[in-house]
Amino acid sequence: MGGGGTMENEINENRISIEHTTPGINLPPWLIKHQLKLAKWIDSDDTPLPRILVIYANEESRKQTLRTLNSMEKIPIDSSLHLTIPRLIDNLHSDLRLPTIINDDGILFEIIHNNCIKVAENAGFPRLHSNLKITWSRGKTRMLDQLHQQVCERNLPSDWEADPGIIEYEKVLLKVEKQMAGTHPRLRLKKIIKILKENEDFELFSLSEIDGIIIQDMSPTLSDAKLELLQIISKYKPIHQLCNFGSFRLGEHGAFLADVEVCKTNESIPRWIPQHELNLEKAEPEIFHLGLFNS
Repeated sequence: MGGGGTMENEINENRISIEHTTPGINLPPWLIKHQLKLAKWIDSDDTPLPRILVIYANEESRKQTLRTLNSMEKIPIDSSLHLTIPRLIDNLHSDLRLPTIINDDGILFEIIHNNCIKVAENAGFPRLHSNLKITWSRGKTRMLDQLHQQVCERNLPSDWEADPGIIEYEKVLLKVEKQMAGTHPRLRLKKIIKILKENEDFELFSLSEIDGIIIQDMSPTLSDAKLELLQIISKYKPIHQLCNFGSFRLGEHGAFLADVEVCKTNESIPRWIPQHELNLEKAEPEIFHLGLFNS
């Protein structure tokens, strides 16, 4: 994308659409059919088909679809059109030319721990280390690292009063990144989001030939950071989300990318989506009664 300046932070809801899908199926038949047509079209002179990227809820779901496509037609399938969020992040890492990922191993831990010792000596972790006469222990570094692993993709307030040391610990990780000339694996997503929000002059090569993105029904516990990333990506390419019927509060469908009205007519479906019949009625669940008997 050309130009400079700052991207608007608001979600462009016109770029995000939602459609109900039947629970229990991996991908709807119309999307499977389209992906097979796309694989056959590569050497065809017919009218170009929309190149649709599918983002799956997990790796197993992605593998299941690739197995299905391969079993239906013995033709090469472009796996770059079938991603998970971690695979998308890998592509964006390359697009933005971020420094190499630092191996999360014992060497990295020791470097982080040595930096934590220096911070603790200067009262940088007052809640965990109030007695400066005692040396900061590896157990405390390990505890902070495990806690950071749990909260690193959440939207934490910068003035978090009950912060046990996470904000300072993240500053340590940023310092370690500079020392090792790399990218810490848990800071990568934040960096990608920050760059995409603040700049318009990055060409996302991995998305350049994509007409649109279809996202599977995601987990209700999708992290704040991953949800924000998908919302930002919708500014580059339109996103159509497949969601189950039901209540989010009851866990019957995953996290919505935006608060938009569900597509209920063929006219409301984006033009780049293959034509198909909408699923407008919630299917009644099959109930099986099982009994256990002593023999």
